[in-house]
Amino acid sequence: MTKELWDSRIEAMPLGELRELQLKRLKKLFSLNHEDEERDHWPWIRNIFLLTVIITPLVITVFFSLLFVLNAIPTGWFAVIAINSFLPITSTNMLLVSYGIDKKTTILAVTWTTIVCVPLFVLSIFAFSMYL
Repeated sequence: MTKELWDSRIEAMPLGELRELQLKRLKKLFSLNHEDEERDHWPWIRNIFLLTVIITPLVITVFFSLLFVLNAIPTGWFAVIAINSFLPITSTNMLLVSYGIDKKTTILAVTWTTIVCVPLFVLSIFAFSMYL
């Protein structure tokens, strides 16, 4: 891994300190307090996270729910579209570097969206297999 993306101090950290660091990062990700973020990459990560994990799947699900209720699409199509609204998020974020977003922001956005989206993907498969 390149030096700019990996911090050797993190590699040598005791487990307790590493856990605290991850908790601090989670707080930054979900924080509404935007102080001292002028030169930080966390506002970008937060915006990308909200757009790709919450807004996009919500819009897609609402739109296709209306089509499903109106019998414009079959049950299977609705389930696949709703489930896939969570899945492509991780691969789409890999393209952020080409849009001028720095590598660290891209890596953290991909990591946090993956951590959230993979369990949502699995739970949505289970829910749709049980209820549709």
